[in-house]
Amino acid sequence: MSNQGSSMTTLQQFETLCSTTKDSVTRVTVHSRTPFDETLPESCSLSWKLHCHVMAEKFDNLEEHLEKFVENIRQFGIIVSDFQPSSQTGLNQKLNFMITGLQDIEKCRQQLHDINVPLEVFEYIDQGRNPQLYTKECLERALAKNEQVKGKIDTLTKFKSLLISELGKVFPEEMAKYKAIHGDDPPS
Repeated sequence: MSNQGSSMTTLQQFETLCSTTKDSVTRVTVHSRTPFDETLPESCSLSWKLHCHVMAEKFDNLEEHLEKFVENIRQFGIIVSDFQPSSQTGLNQKLNFMITGLQDIEKCRQQLHDINVPLEVFEYIDQGRNPQLYTKECLERALAKNEQVKGKIDTLTKFKSLLISELGKVFPEEMAKYKAIHGDDPPS
Protein backbone atom coordinates (compact mmCIF):
# COMPACT_ATOMS: atom_id res chain seq x y z
CA MET A 1 0.00 0.00 0.00
CA SER A 2 2.79 2.43 0.86
CA ASN A 3 4.58 1.50 -2.37
CA GLN A 4 1.43 2.38 -4.32
CA GLY A 5 1.15 5.63 -2.32
CA SER A 6 4.74 6.56 -3.11
CA SER A 7 4.13 5.56 -6.73
CA MET A 8 1.13 7.87 -6.83
CA THR A 9 3.18 10.68 -5.27
CA THR A 10 5.92 10.09 -7.84
CA LEU A 11 3.34 10.14 -10.63
CA GLN A 12 1.86 13.38 -9.32
CA GLN A 13 5.32 14.93 -9.02
CA PHE A 14 6.19 13.81 -12.54
CA GLU A 15 2.94 15.15 -13.99
CA THR A 16 3.46 18.43 -12.13
CA LEU A 17 7.00 18.67 -13.49
CA CYS A 18 5.85 17.90 -17.03
CA SER A 19 2.96 20.34 -16.89
CA THR A 20 5.23 23.01 -15.39
CA THR A 21 7.84 22.38 -18.07
CA LYS A 22 5.23 22.43 -20.82
CA ASP A 23 3.69 25.62 -19.39
CA SER A 24 7.15 27.22 -19.16
CA VAL A 25 8.02 26.28 -22.74
CA THR A 26 4.64 27.54 -23.92
CA ARG A 27 4.88 30.72 -21.83
CA VAL A 28 8.38 31.53 -23.06
CA THR A 29 7.71 30.72 -26.70
CA VAL A 30 4.26 32.25 -26.95
CA HIS A 31 5.26 35.50 -25.29
CA SER A 32 8.58 35.78 -27.08
CA ARG A 33 7.24 35.07 -30.57
CA THR A 34 6.64 38.11 -32.70
CA PRO A 35 5.68 37.97 -36.37
CA PHE A 36 8.71 39.47 -38.06
CA ASP A 37 6.82 40.81 -41.05
CA GLU A 38 4.55 42.88 -38.80
CA THR A 39 7.28 44.27 -36.54
CA LEU A 40 9.96 45.13 -39.10
CA PRO A 41 9.82 48.68 -40.37
CA GLU A 42 9.34 49.42 -44.06
CA SER A 43 12.93 50.66 -44.27
CA CYS A 44 14.32 47.13 -43.69
CA SER A 45 15.78 45.54 -46.78
CA LEU A 46 14.09 42.61 -48.43
CA SER A 47 17.07 40.36 -47.69
CA TRP A 48 16.90 41.25 -43.98
CA LYS A 49 13.16 40.51 -43.91
CA LEU A 50 13.79 37.20 -45.64
CA HIS A 51 16.54 36.37 -43.14
CA CYS A 52 14.19 37.15 -40.24
CA HIS A 53 11.44 35.04 -41.77
CA VAL A 54 13.78 32.05 -42.19
CA MET A 55 14.97 32.41 -38.59
CA ALA A 56 11.36 32.54 -37.36
CA GLU A 57 10.61 29.31 -39.23
CA LYS A 58 13.62 27.63 -37.62
CA PHE A 59 12.48 28.74 -34.16
CA ASP A 60 8.93 27.59 -34.86
CA ASN A 61 10.27 24.21 -35.96
CA LEU A 62 12.34 23.90 -32.76
CA GLU A 63 9.34 24.92 -30.65
CA GLU A 64 7.17 22.28 -32.31
CA HIS A 65 9.74 19.55 -31.66
CA LEU A 66 10.18 20.63 -28.03
CA GLU A 67 6.44 20.58 -27.42
CA LYS A 68 6.16 17.08 -28.93
CA PHE A 69 9.10 15.91 -26.83
CA VAL A 70 7.60 17.26 -23.60
CA GLU A 71 4.29 15.59 -24.40
CA ASN A 72 6.05 12.26 -25.09
CA ILE A 73 7.89 12.54 -21.78
CA ARG A 74 4.61 13.19 -19.98
CA GLN A 75 2.99 10.16 -21.60
CA PHE A 76 6.09 8.07 -20.91
CA GLY A 77 5.88 9.01 -17.23
CA ILE A 78 2.24 7.96 -17.07
CA ILE A 79 3.03 4.57 -18.63
CA VAL A 80 6.01 4.02 -16.31
CA SER A 81 4.16 5.04 -13.16
CA ASP A 82 1.36 2.54 -13.82
CA PHE A 83 3.44 -0.12 -15.56
CA GLN A 84 1.75 -3.36 -16.52
CA PRO A 85 3.51 -6.09 -18.50
CA SER A 86 0.92 -5.59 -21.22
CA SER A 87 2.02 -1.98 -21.65
CA GLN A 88 5.59 -2.94 -22.59
CA THR A 89 4.89 -2.35 -26.30
CA GLY A 90 3.54 1.15 -25.61
CA LEU A 91 6.53 1.87 -23.36
CA ASN A 92 8.96 0.79 -26.09
CA GLN A 93 7.10 2.90 -28.62
CA LYS A 94 7.23 6.00 -26.38
CA LEU A 95 10.92 5.38 -25.75
CA ASN A 96 11.55 5.25 -29.50
CA PHE A 97 9.50 8.46 -29.94
CA MET A 98 11.67 10.12 -27.29
CA ILE A 99 14.86 9.04 -29.07
CA THR A 100 13.50 10.31 -32.39
CA GLY A 101 12.42 13.54 -30.67
CA LEU A 102 15.91 14.09 -29.28
CA GLN A 103 17.36 13.51 -32.75
CA ASP A 104 14.93 16.05 -34.22
CA ILE A 105 15.84 18.57 -31.52
CA GLU A 106 19.53 18.00 -32.26
CA LYS A 107 18.91 18.71 -35.97
CA CYS A 108 17.11 21.93 -35.03
CA ARG A 109 19.98 22.86 -32.70
CA GLN A 110 22.46 22.49 -35.55
CA GLN A 111 20.38 24.90 -37.67
CA LEU A 112 20.49 27.48 -34.87
CA HIS A 113 24.15 27.14 -33.89
CA ASP A 114 24.98 30.75 -34.73
CA ILE A 115 22.42 32.23 -32.32
CA ASN A 116 23.91 33.97 -29.31
CA VAL A 117 21.59 34.51 -26.38
CA PRO A 118 22.76 36.84 -23.58
CA LEU A 119 23.05 35.07 -20.23
CA GLU A 120 20.76 37.69 -18.72
CA VAL A 121 17.88 36.28 -20.79
CA PHE A 122 18.29 32.94 -19.04
CA GLU A 123 18.35 34.71 -15.68
CA TYR A 124 15.02 36.35 -16.60
CA ILE A 125 13.58 32.94 -17.51
CA ASP A 126 14.92 31.39 -14.30
CA GLN A 127 13.23 34.18 -12.35
CA GLY A 128 9.95 33.44 -14.14
CA ARG A 129 10.06 36.73 -16.03
CA ASN A 130 9.20 37.19 -19.68
CA PRO A 131 12.41 37.28 -21.77
CA GLN A 132 10.94 40.09 -23.87
CA LEU A 133 11.34 42.30 -20.80
CA TYR A 134 15.10 41.94 -21.27
CA THR A 135 14.81 43.18 -24.84
CA LYS A 136 12.52 46.01 -23.77
CA GLU A 137 14.90 47.09 -20.99
CA CYS A 138 17.90 46.92 -23.36
CA LEU A 139 16.07 49.13 -25.86
CA GLU A 140 15.09 51.58 -23.11
CA ARG A 141 18.72 51.75 -21.91
CA ALA A 142 19.91 52.26 -25.51
CA LEU A 143 17.37 55.04 -26.06
CA ALA A 144 18.38 56.75 -22.81
CA LYS A 145 22.07 56.51 -23.74
CA ASN A 146 21.25 57.77 -27.25
CA GLU A 147 19.48 60.81 -25.81
CA GLN A 148 22.41 61.43 -23.47
CA VAL A 149 24.95 61.25 -26.31
CA LYS A 150 22.74 63.44 -28.54
CA GLY A 151 22.63 65.99 -25.74
CA LYS A 152 26.41 65.97 -25.50
CA ILE A 153 26.75 66.36 -29.27
CA ASP A 154 24.28 69.28 -29.29
CA THR A 155 26.13 70.90 -26.39
CA LEU A 156 29.51 70.51 -28.10
CA THR A 157 28.09 71.87 -31.38
CA LYS A 158 26.78 74.95 -29.56
CA PHE A 159 30.09 75.29 -27.72
CA LYS A 160 32.02 75.11 -31.00
CA SER A 161 29.76 77.73 -32.56
CA LEU A 162 30.09 80.02 -29.54
CA LEU A 163 33.87 79.46 -29.38
CA ILE A 164 34.30 80.33 -33.08
CA SER A 165 32.14 83.40 -32.60
CA GLU A 166 34.09 84.62 -29.58
CA LEU A 167 37.47 83.79 -31.12
CA GLY A 168 36.38 85.67 -34.25
CA LYS A 169 35.91 88.79 -32.09
CA VAL A 170 39.31 88.46 -30.42
CA PHE A 171 41.35 87.06 -33.33
CA PRO A 172 39.52 88.12 -36.53
CA GLU A 173 42.40 87.49 -38.97
CA GLU A 174 43.26 84.04 -37.63
CA MET A 175 39.60 83.03 -37.59
CA ALA A 176 39.16 84.18 -41.18
CA LYS A 177 42.08 81.90 -42.17
CA TYR A 178 40.55 79.07 -40.09
CA LYS A 179 37.17 79.52 -41.78
CA ALA A 180 38.84 79.59 -45.20
CA ILE A 181 40.66 76.33 -44.47
CA HIS A 182 37.77 74.49 -42.80
CA GLY A 183 35.01 76.04 -44.86
CA ASP A 184 32.94 76.82 -41.80
CA ASP A 185 30.14 79.27 -42.32
CA PRO A 186 30.35 82.32 -40.14
CA PRO A 187 28.39 81.79 -36.95
CA SER A 188 25.01 83.45 -36.84
